[in-house]
Amino acid sequence: MRRVLVAVGLLALVIVGVLVGSRSLGPGTQAAPGSRLYVAISRSDDETAAREIEVIDTISGERSLFDIGARISALTLSPDRKTLYVGLDDGMLLLVDPTSGVRYGEIRSRRASWILPLGPAEVLLVGTSPTGGAITKVDVQARREVAISELDALPGQPVVRGGELLVPIAARNETSRDAASVNSLAAYSTNTLARLDTRVVARLTGRVTLGQPIAYLTPGNEVAYLAQWDSSPAAARLLVGVAGEAKPREVLIGVTSPGTDRPLRGLAAVQSSLASAPDGALHACTGNTDLAARFVVADGVRQVGVECGQFARVGERMYLAVRGKPRVALIDPGGRAVRDLPLPGIPVLVAGSI
Repeated sequence: MRRVLVAVGLLALVIVGVLVGSRSLGPGTQAAPGSRLYVAISRSDDETAAREIEVIDTISGERSLFDIGARISALTLSPDRKTLYVGLDDGMLLLVDPTSGVRYGEIRSRRASWILPLGPAEVLLVGTSPTGGAITKVDVQARREVAISELDALPGQPVVRGGELLVPIAARNETSRDAASVNSLAAYSTNTLARLDTRVVARLTGRVTLGQPIAYLTPGNEVAYLAQWDSSPAAARLLVGVAGEAKPREVLIGVTSPGTDRPLRGLAAVQSSLASAPDGALHACTGNTDLAARFVVADGVRQVGVECGQFARVGERMYLAVRGKPRVALIDPGGRAVRDLPLPGIPVLVAGSI
């Protein structure tokens, strides 16, 4: 009888161990390799209708495809690389295992254009609407919203620095030729979402804003601000040091049209992107699928390409997802595109890991 009890006890321990082990190996528990790049792609003519995620291992070349089954509005990999946050057009936030593509959680919230992790337990969602937008703080573990702040102006791509969420505010397009359009940077507490400050970054007279402004945190912990406007056909103003640092440094970059028959117009078609290379140099681009320019900004400004897309870092490497000829280009430190990785659809969003 004693032997039977011992055997039963050992069997129970084995079963518990198997259950615990299987749980520790479940979705969202294992970090994805740091060499992976995630690209949301659209297989239709609609450049915003991404429903699938192409996963590329930039070292081995191995690929896989995650079918999300709904229109994707935002995409971000968690800092620990255990969760791929996928925002949907209907306001759902999906928690996806970045190694297998298995969906292991969902949170009903508001539509997000950008997802900013505050750690493994919280994320900020920043979304746009026809009249403005909203910032939403989500408790990932509790699967619920914990704070919301409404915006009365259109937000651009935000960034988190310390305990602040820095949101670039797009200028309102004025019909008057002499009217001044103001680009500003608003600071919100990441804890309460209360607005802390708003400062004017650029004041443009008689210009029409294109696309969305971008706030970006440089390796030196400075905030860079990229705004673009219609200037026959387009130009962009890049300012570094706009969030309370020393006097901002300004750089003007632009797209030169080869002829008057190729104007760069339209909010949806115009894209811009900003990122930093491992050496600290800023890479910026602006334009659309027909006409674009790409620059490296360090001690000076150099034009290094005639394409634009979304930059992403994977370790020490920089990539650019290009829409015109769907591909991901490997960008060397000097700004040259040295290798192309073809895509089966138009890249709409991209997420890497540093």
